Amino acid sequence: MESAPLVLEALWDGDTTSWILVLSAILPGASRAHPRFTEVHLVSMRGSGEPVIAVAQELGRMAHARWNIPLYFPALEPPDIDPPRWWDTGLSAGGAP
Repeated sequence: MESAPLVLEALWDGDTTSWILVLSAILPGASRAHPRFTEVHLVSMRGSGEPVIAVAQELGRMAHARWNIPLYFPALEPPDIDPPRWWDTGLSAGGAP
């Protein structure tokens, strides 16, 4: 990554066979998805429940230790596949988590 991320984002997605937890780093800089931020896909983990959640939380702790950034994980359990993106919550403007 060219610069330190602003946040690690964990969001659920799904297909016809299972749930997928998508972990992304959000960096400053415009992209097709947002005029101020860029999403860098890190990993997609198939499954649901504690093992997948635990991996995401551990990666969040590692990112916090390295860059002092939060983990944005709005829905610990699926099937919430439409939570707001981090950049749509107001947290990107410096609001409290």
